[in-house]
Amino acid sequence: MIEVDRVSIDRKTFRINGVSFSIMENAINGIGGLNGSGKTTVLKAIYGFLKPSGGAVYIDGKNVLEMKPREVASMVSVVHQEQPTPMNFTVRDVVQLSGYSRVHGGPGLDECLEACGIGHLSDREFSTLSGGEKRIVMFAAAMYQNTRYILLDEPMTFLDVDKAVRVMSIIRRFREAGKTVVIVSHDINFLYNECDNVILMRAGSVLYQGDPRKVIDEKTLYEVFNVKFGRYESKEGVRFYPYP
Repeated sequence: MIEVDRVSIDRKTFRINGVSFSIMENAINGIGGLNGSGKTTVLKAIYGFLKPSGGAVYIDGKNVLEMKPREVASMVSVVHQEQPTPMNFTVRDVVQLSGYSRVHGGPGLDECLEACGIGHLSDREFSTLSGGEKRIVMFAAAMYQNTRYILLDEPMTFLDVDKAVRVMSIIRRFREAGKTVVIVSHDINFLYNECDNVILMRAGSVLYQGDPRKVIDEKTLYEVFNVKFGRYESKEGVRFYPYP
């Protein structure tokens, strides 16, 4: 289990104010809020990239800052919003590199490439891919790494529709495989319809946490985003939309 316990982080432009929450296991967890609310900052604290000025993050009962980087990497995979571009590395090379901390027993490299729909790109240089293709390669790397926890920072931002659909399919596959997924997202409809647990933040504080079907409504969305929202229901599901 991942537990965020009274974590405070001081940044130049804002502060995380002693936030606490637990991540639901074997589920899709969404962290939502306005840009600058602290979503990505908290995510970075979860995998030990940022050191809290107060409080702590625990992964399976261990303080993440007391764990060695290799131990963290054997438990947590991270897919960032922007991908590094290693020179002269093929797609296969990039995915294979994630195996240095690989947990045994997961799908093989070729299986991961095919599952993510990029088997045909395996010998392409990573640097020649589009932004969306690069992101899907990193999903394949996370699948190959086979960790218990998978952290995703705005995974569908700036993706074409076809790639966004593929990414959503991969995220669902992670959950079906018993993984615990944590996703930073500002997409309210994704948080409501796809997540099992949500944490809603504003100005460095957690305002709400829980089942999105119970937590997310027009009132809470106004508190979190300071924008009025309407709700539309159809046989396809529920959608929220902003209005003036």
